[in-house]
Amino acid sequence: MKTFVPTSVSKTSRQEDTWTLVPKANQPLPAGLNGHVFVVAPLPPPEDQPKRGERAFPNGDGLIYRLSFENGTAKLTTAIAKTPCYYADLATQYDKHYKSLAFRDGGVVRMSLALGSRNQLNTAFLKMNRRLLITYDAGRPYTLDPQTLEVVEPIGATKDWIIILGGLLPISNIFQPYSGSAHPVCVPPKQPNSGQQPDEGFIVNYSSGYNGKFKVPVNRVLNRFFGGMNRLKLERKRLLEHDEKMDSNEYWGRFTDLIRYKSVADADQTQPEYEVERWRLQLPNGQPVVIKQSVHQMGITEKFIILGDLQFGLEYSQIFSPYILSFIWSRGFNRLSHWIKNPLGEWLYSVFLQLLESAPFTDFYLIRRDQLDDPKYPSCQANQPPQPLVATKISLPRTVSHFAVDYADSEKLIFHVGHHNGLDPTEWINQFDQPVTRQPGKDYLRKDLQGFLVGTTDLGSFARYEFDPETGALLKSESVSDAGLDESEPNSSLPTGANTWLPSVYTHRNLLDQADSNTVQHIYWTSWGFSWELIPQRIYDAYRDREYREIPLEQLPDHDVPPTLLCLDTTSMTIADAYAFPEGHAAYSPQFIPSTVESQGTPASRHGFIVCVVLSDHPDDPEQPQDEFWIFDASCLHQGPICKLHHPAQPLNLGATLHSTWLSADEFATYRYSEQERLHRREQSVKQDYQEAVVIAESRGKQRIKDLFETIIYPHFVAQTSEAKLIAHLKHSTQSASADVAPADDSSAYSAIPPNGSTPAISENGLVSSTTDAAATADQ
Repeated sequence: MKTFVPTSVSKTSRQEDTWTLVPKANQPLPAGLNGHVFVVAPLPPPEDQPKRGERAFPNGDGLIYRLSFENGTAKLTTAIAKTPCYYADLATQYDKHYKSLAFRDGGVVRMSLALGSRNQLNTAFLKMNRRLLITYDAGRPYTLDPQTLEVVEPIGATKDWIIILGGLLPISNIFQPYSGSAHPVCVPPKQPNSGQQPDEGFIVNYSSGYNGKFKVPVNRVLNRFFGGMNRLKLERKRLLEHDEKMDSNEYWGRFTDLIRYKSVADADQTQPEYEVERWRLQLPNGQPVVIKQSVHQMGITEKFIILGDLQFGLEYSQIFSPYILSFIWSRGFNRLSHWIKNPLGEWLYSVFLQLLESAPFTDFYLIRRDQLDDPKYPSCQANQPPQPLVATKISLPRTVSHFAVDYADSEKLIFHVGHHNGLDPTEWINQFDQPVTRQPGKDYLRKDLQGFLVGTTDLGSFARYEFDPETGALLKSESVSDAGLDESEPNSSLPTGANTWLPSVYTHRNLLDQADSNTVQHIYWTSWGFSWELIPQRIYDAYRDREYREIPLEQLPDHDVPPTLLCLDTTSMTIADAYAFPEGHAAYSPQFIPSTVESQGTPASRHGFIVCVVLSDHPDDPEQPQDEFWIFDASCLHQGPICKLHHPAQPLNLGATLHSTWLSADEFATYRYSEQERLHRREQSVKQDYQEAVVIAESRGKQRIKDLFETIIYPHFVAQTSEAKLIAHLKHSTQSASADVAPADDSSAYSAIPPNGSTPAISENGLVSSTTDAAATADQ
């Protein structure tokens, strides 16, 4: 029996390799298809790792997929985004010498009390003018080489960022946790498709305080405590240093800083590629800007930088409760009988993981770009006193999943928004969740999808909002929603298959890739559909009386409603075209690719292709993934995919991917690094970031941490050693108790590992065997 959610979503191969994909059923690759699609997915841990903590879907190493269309062929290349903490994590899992430093899962994050928090780079990309970035909400973005898929250098050194809660979290500050944005923005080039203009981008660095239960009184107490501590610190500075101001990174408490990062003119390899400056945001009345949820996404227009306070906030109970409860559970309660264990676990999770509803509205903050170069608003560094910058607040009803903005803003600011009502995207199905109690025979919760995103309990919608750019006043709003067509309705104006259940991510033609394309005319959304398979009782109860519901709870459908790819006409605010995916298929990461074939009257915003990641199970074996890339004609979605790409020898096992981007051949060439520059920039940045912390750790008697950095993290991060090679080496070293871990560039370190070209595959769930090390051949 087919299920709404294929089991493939919980299975992902970690294999790093390159494959040639072919169309199914003799479908040719369409003419005009070109360039490179980049997609990223959070990975489950290797199957031979012991389970530590409770993992939610967004928590995992970022696996990058590059789908390249060249010379009539399609090639898929995969690589893990390997930050310094990635190598620390692998070492603590596979080398007994570092086991006491191991990382554990805490819901949506992964932490080590001894080492700090993981930066997993698993969420999105940003195309700059000269570089490509890969991003994560809780860490610094890194530049990415598009050819080798190696990370190169973070945006800003650790000294340029401020840790959340002033370092009061009970974890190490070596790998520091930062709140940033998974969708930073950049100034577009003055000339379309020009890689000559220097990069100028913007991101936030903020701390929203405590977001758990009783957050209002707790934050009130913390604010007073932090205020008192700040006054004492300032008084000490006055007495000892004769300084009247504290540095930005010395303040305790909530803050929101805007960071601008710019290319250093004629930067050589002895200095970072980007210099950063910051401002502390405040409202026109002088009150600080306080983020209540998460700046998951930002936007940019001709005159404004936009921060969205979106429903992706992390509650501390979501982090530490799974972390601590699972630790206690594995040590003390694992042998309890089920009749005690299940009720006890359900009660513990209901208390410590109790759902805290997010705000039923969404705040945005508008920052005028001309302030940034106004002498009245000087910038500062993290080790300097904060400098204010004014932001204007506007609000929208309902929660927002993602948004786009028109770049043109001379007369009005235009927002294009997806409202994902009736769920919290940071909530997951846990092991003690119960199905919704409704009608007999209608209730079904997929416990095999533990850790997966919960489903929605309300119909979503798409909206267009127009604001006065001077006052922030709402001028006009239009929205569209549809629960899915009943074929018996003859008078419906929407195409068959269109529905707006759970809007997720979108794509559209790049703005400003042509001289006159500064507005979003058509936008392509995926809606993830509706099913009782994904709705626990606690989520159903939490949103029962939610404000701004689209439909009453009693009108939720009894049947599954399929995922949909749809095209929204932003002028008429109608669904212009749509395709409903078959039962048992999950669709992710739509990406628009402009066609190189001359248009025959089709508007540029629809002249091209949409590529989606589509997950499904083998019809005869639900445990066997059968994943593919589907290609649609962007001007004719309802006809279905015009090409399905698969591997002819054995089915692919892809991840439940998140965001994507597309590079033209020219952009691909512009963003590349030379091998020498990649090595030098990694070596420079990793030593700059962590050498001082390593020296401090050694001075405190933590020799093991110094050994970890010098024998594993430094050499292997610089070399970007593949996962297969490093795991094989760690296992071999562990088996040979007297063997020391050699540096990555020492060939003796790999005496038990085949040479480049035949690396052993980390091939889980039956993916294709590895025959080529992609990183080793990337520069050829």
